[in-house]
Formats: sequence, structure tokens, C-alpha cells
Amino acid sequence: MRFSRQVLIELIIFSVFLIIFLRHSLLFIDSSRLYSTSIAHRLQTEALLHGHLSLSPQPFGYLNDFVWTGHGLQQNWGLGVPLLKLPFEWVSAQLGFGAFPDRLVLLFYLTVTVVLLNTALRTLLKTLGEGYSSEVRCLIRWYLIAWIFFSPAMAGLIQERINVYYETVLYACLYTYVMLSVFWIYMTSRKTRVFFVLCLLSGLACLIRQTLIFYGATTVAVASIFVYQEKRSLRIVMVGLCCFSTGILIELWSNYLRFGSILEFGCPFSGSPTINYLGGFGSLFAFAKEDFFGALKELLGDLFFNRSWQLHATRWRWGGGYYSPPFNLTHVVTLVLGFILFIWGLLSRFFNRIIYPKWTGLNSKCIYFSLSLGCISFGMIFKFYLHFTYISCRYLSDFSGAVNTVFIVLVLLIFHWLHFYRQRSQSILFLLFLFFVLLFYCTNYKFFQFDSQSHKKEIQSFLTDSKGIKKCVAAFNHSILKSTYLPDMSYCGQTYSTAGLKFQYTGWDIHKDCAVSAVTSAILPFKRCITLNYTIQNIKQIPKVQVRRDSVFFKLVDSQMSLEDTKLSQRVQMTEVFCSDSPVTNTVALYMIGWVTFDGFNQVHDRKLPIKLNWVKV
Repeated sequence: MRFSRQVLIELIIFSVFLIIFLRHSLLFIDSSRLYSTSIAHRLQTEALLHGHLSLSPQPFGYLNDFVWTGHGLQQNWGLGVPLLKLPFEWVSAQLGFGAFPDRLVLLFYLTVTVVLLNTALRTLLKTLGEGYSSEVRCLIRWYLIAWIFFSPAMAGLIQERINVYYETVLYACLYTYVMLSVFWIYMTSRKTRVFFVLCLLSGLACLIRQTLIFYGATTVAVASIFVYQEKRSLRIVMVGLCCFSTGILIELWSNYLRFGSILEFGCPFSGSPTINYLGGFGSLFAFAKEDFFGALKELLGDLFFNRSWQLHATRWRWGGGYYSPPFNLTHVVTLVLGFILFIWGLLSRFFNRIIYPKWTGLNSKCIYFSLSLGCISFGMIFKFYLHFTYISCRYLSDFSGAVNTVFIVLVLLIFHWLHFYRQRSQSILFLLFLFFVLLFYCTNYKFFQFDSQSHKKEIQSFLTDSKGIKKCVAAFNHSILKSTYLPDMSYCGQTYSTAGLKFQYTGWDIHKDCAVSAVTSAILPFKRCITLNYTIQNIKQIPKVQVRRDSVFFKLVDSQMSLEDTKLSQRVQMTEVFCSDSPVTNTVALYMIGWVTFDGFNQVHDRKLPIKLNWVKV
């Protein structure tokens, strides 16, 4: 009977939590419009259902931020989210329902994350504070869950236009808390199979988002140290590391199949002229040359102080969004206290005896290992973004898992101290909860100021229904089929949007290089020679090809021509090899391939350049 009452209370609290969360977000702005017009994840899921990784074998007709390599057209947001959506799309296809709603998939994984967090915190609180009633522990648990999901960092993701950029980071945050929950479940249960699951999840984390490798590696390292201290079994640790390595190898293998290199994730070559300029013309490492303290001030300002100390160095900076910065003064105090305790624990040989008299064994290890996980993860991500060329508010949400882990540890410490010193009178508990309620409001009040209904009209164009999503996918497929051949002639001074290929002039001066009639780009291994195999539909128009890698033009060293069918179509098959004497320093490079026609062709506005690029290799 008591169990049923507790379950009912939990369901009521969860329902209220979910209503508030959805009321102040744009996840379900309209119950009839549950599909996103950002179709990158959907296209990748459909490709996986058909047994291949590339979205298309054609290098033309792609959308913004897509990349094309010799391995086909790829989206650069990773395979993790499409893999999470894959079971739903497969079942929906088998039942004949068509595309499964994107928002319902997200709601499912949100529910799974909350349930896992609730379960992990229940076991943790039961271990640390057995003297408290179940009602008090329930309040603590849901307070911490609300603190995570109503935070400014989370608000910046769910109160923006939730497209593929924000959705990917949101899935990454959810995955971080799933790993944290499994970590706590293992710390309290000490079951070996849970440790293996944790290691595998940590290795697969980079499939969701590459920066999750810092959380994954830290989680495995901290958990492995705990395993060895508890069981003195090197075999268990090695098996766990093998599970972790399996996840990493899956990501590296997919990188090789998609981009031709195990260390290439596709992100630097997203199709954006600005990003390609930063990556291709020497500015990529401009910000990396900034002094340490200057970069430190900028990152701290981006994280906590509304971008107060931005430098003038070249860096891709995207605006802060509706809520910026993602953290505030409360989180600064949290991190300072957390790092003080963490360093104190490292330096003091008598850590347990000094801070926690008579508190030994599993309890202290749960707390200190969790604190270590939060502090080390924060430090690793901070180091990564300190001189990173690209920065935005949504990127900084990567810190939320580490920051909130430290906060949760501090809250648990406070309640444990209160329990340990036997000061659990009703008045003290009431004042403590009142303090935390005020702290919650002062830190997260902006979350509740957001009214999704006021943004309903503005956001409608970014959500669609089942018919709309079919149109979006059909339009993409039509664009791919229609753009099999290079577009019409481009002219000097044409803008990017009217040139026929998205960002085709990236890396080319549209005034000085106007003889280049049509250009496409390819992401390939950084080599000195490149081979093109292309077909010309009209033998009377044989163009000259130019290949450019960054600022270096390649020289034509070999050319072969063969007539395929001169009677019917007069198609000419061309195979040409271009080489450069420039040194090879990188792993992957962005190549620009341009077709230059005979003199005066630029003035012929009604003619086309019917060339089909079959493949590119090195």
C-alpha cells in the first residue's frame, strides 16, 4: 500500500515537472506539428535503414552545412542521434505509419533520462541519508532534477528555434546525465556488469557529440580507479577499458567510412563560407595564438558574465541566443567550492578524518569520486574550448553536466552534514529548503519568464507536420536528382546564392577568378595529387579544369580522353590527374574543382556546362 502511494506521488511530481518543462519550451509548440524542418538527422536515419552511410553519391544539391567527400554526401552532426531515432523509424515503417515524429522521440529520451536520474539519486540519497524520511528524500531528488532541467544552459537549448544545431547538443546533454546516472548506480551497487555497461556507454558517447569524449574518458578513468580500489581486480578494469575502446573504435571506423580519415569528423568543412575561410586560409589557428590569460578571460566571460571580455582575434562567434550566458554567479560559487574540496582531497592524506569524522567506506567514496568526475570533466572541456576557433552559447552547454554534478555533490554534502550532526529539527530543515528554493529562483528565474505561446507564430515556420516533413525530404531528393550535372554558367560578381551551387566560390575570388564557370568542393585526404573522372555531354565544349587546395593551384600532369558513344550523345569521358609541389601537413583538406571554358564563354548567358563529376580520388 505504501509502495503504491509512493509511486503515485512520483507520477504526480513527474507529470507536473513535464508540464512545466514543456510549457516553457519550444519542444511541443503545437501538438499537430511534431516534425522539425531540419532534416539532417532524418536523412541519415533513412540512409542507415537502407544500409549505407552517405546521404547521396552526388556532390551537388546539398544543403547548408553538409559536406561531400569521395565517400559520398555526409551530414556532419554525427551518427549518434540518427541511431537513437533508428528503432522508432524502423517500427513506424514496418507498421506503415511513415515518418515517426521527431519531438516524440526526443520526449521519450527525455523521460528515460529523468527516470534514470531519479533512480540514481534515490539510491545515492538512501546510502548517504538513511535518517531522512522518504518524503524529504523525494523533495531533494526532484529539486536536483528541476535544477538540471530548468537551468539557463538547458533553457538556451529548448527555448531557441530547436533545429539540428540545438537538438544535437540537447541530446548530448541528455546522454551526459544518462552516463552520470549509470555512474551513480554503479557506485552504490558495485555490480561488475553495471561497470561494463558504463564503460560501453562512455565509449559510444562521441557518436552523439565529439566533445562527450571528455565526459566518457573521465567517467571510465574515475570508475576504473574505484573498481581497482574496491576489488583489486585488474582483469575487470581491462575488460571495462575494452568496452570503452569498442565504442571509440566504432566512431573512428565510421569516420573513416564517411570522411576517409579516422580523425576527421566533418565539422571544419561544413559548407559555410566563413567557416571554410577560417579552415582553409590560415586563420584557423589565429585564436590559438592568443595568450593564455586573454583566452581565459574571454571563455570565463562567455560562460558566466555575458561575454564581457571578448578579444578582437579572429574567431567564429555565434550569438548568445535567448539566454546568455548559460551559467551565472551561483555556478561560479559552486565550482569554486567544488574545486577547493577536490584539491583538498588530493592534498590531504587524512581527507576522511578531517572533513567527515567517522564517515568512512562507500559513502565518502561516492561523494569524492563524483566530485572528481565533475571537476576533471569541467577542466578538460574548459581546456578544449579555451583556444577553440569556434564558439557559441549552445557549445557552452557542454559544461552543464560537469557544473551540475559539482552542485549535486555540494547539496548532498550539506544534507549529510545536517544528518551527521543530528541537527534535523523541523525548523532547520524548513529554513534549509527555503534557502534552496530562493537559490533556485534567483539562478533559474529566466526559465519561467519564457512563454512559448508568445513565440508560437514566430516558430511555426521551423516546425512542420507529417505532410510537411515529406515535402522537405522530397525537395532534398529532388534537388539531388536535379543537380546531377553542374549548374548553369556563373558570372563575375555573382552572389553565393545565385551561383547555382551553394558556396561554390568559397576559396575563390569571384572577381579575379571569374573565368571559373562552375565550382564544387570535395573533402579528401590531404595529398599532393588528385584524380578526377568526369563526363562531358557535348564534345564541342571541352573545358579546362582547375583544382585548388587552399591557395595552391595544382598542375595538370596527365589527361586521358575516351569517346563513349559519338553517334548518339557524343559523350566524352575524361580522366585527369593534378599534382602540387606544396608540402603535405594535414590529414584532410578542402579541394575546389572548377571548370574553365574557352574564351568568351562567360558572355554566353543561355548556355550550360553539361559536366557530370563521377568520382574524385587521391
